[in-house]
Amino acid sequence: GQLSELRMQDLRFNTEETRSFMECFKDLRLDAQELQVLNRRTEGWIAGLQMAAVSLRGQRDPHAVIQDFSGDHHYIMDFLLDEVLRQQTPELQRFLLYSSILNRLNGSLCDALLEGFEPNLPSSKDVFKFTQDFIDLISAWEKKWSSVYPDDVRNLFITTRTDFGEWGPRLIKIFSGASLYPDFSREMGEAGLYHLWNDETEISFPIFQLCSELYPRSPASASNLGTAHLWQGNVEDARKYFKEAFAADPNHRSVSLDHFSRIAVRLERAEKLEKVFSLADIALELYPGNAELHLEVGNMHSKTGDLDKARSFYKKALELDPKLEEAKKKLRELKKRK
Repeated sequence: GQLSELRMQDLRFNTEETRSFMECFKDLRLDAQELQVLNRRTEGWIAGLQMAAVSLRGQRDPHAVIQDFSGDHHYIMDFLLDEVLRQQTPELQRFLLYSSILNRLNGSLCDALLEGFEPNLPSSKDVFKFTQDFIDLISAWEKKWSSVYPDDVRNLFITTRTDFGEWGPRLIKIFSGASLYPDFSREMGEAGLYHLWNDETEISFPIFQLCSELYPRSPASASNLGTAHLWQGNVEDARKYFKEAFAADPNHRSVSLDHFSRIAVRLERAEKLEKVFSLADIALELYPGNAELHLEVGNMHSKTGDLDKARSFYKKALELDPKLEEAKKKLRELKKRK
């Protein structure tokens, strides 16, 4: 007989296959560049493309959704919670919750983890034993968790259509005084940003403020408030919140240069160019030694015709990184434009 070997790359869709698949959704019209980006972001996996198609339907700006699409997109999170986690039995949900603290899994380690809560489970000689202090800690954690994770909270889906006017006071009441409670900050942040990008600040601000009240130490909460204030032109308030987020965790994604770049794209699309420069000033305060940031700010000034400022930023970029060839190239181009 003959044996055909299918490897991972064979199972992934290429760009042409992605185009053919997306054509099955008659209400979607994507150009070649958008299809390439979508193929790259989903790595050609059919499940990712299917969920992307669901996410794109009815969107006013499909291109923006494609640019932001990733595994932590709120549509994907909703799907996984609804179709995967919440379909499991309470026992399996409990196992998934406890085993989530492990970086890697094997049978013995999972048996050991559950043995702390099920003393009658048979053990084997290779089962790793947790200390009693650890078992007591997790048991106490379980009791605290059950008090702040009742059925209505367990079944809560945070989406752009969530009634935060109703849920806000309820969550504040349930979580009040608790040292441990569910983290909805990412989903709330995504919902708030969705409304902000659609210029619905009267909806986004209360969401961000609620998130900040529930999760006051979250860098994302402060960063989202900074974004909302910047959107409205309150630059100093924006600066304060971004600095607060950066101080809480300088490595958090909500204060990364990639995140600032996505905010800048949104501001530019909304024709808020002045606020793009304000955001650049804030980013420079947070990352004064980043050569590529100085290069990008130089490009911004070059596009608007402020060649002196562009030259200054290119020179600073080279000072920070003498090997940055793009900055050298830009300076040569400016010299020719004189």
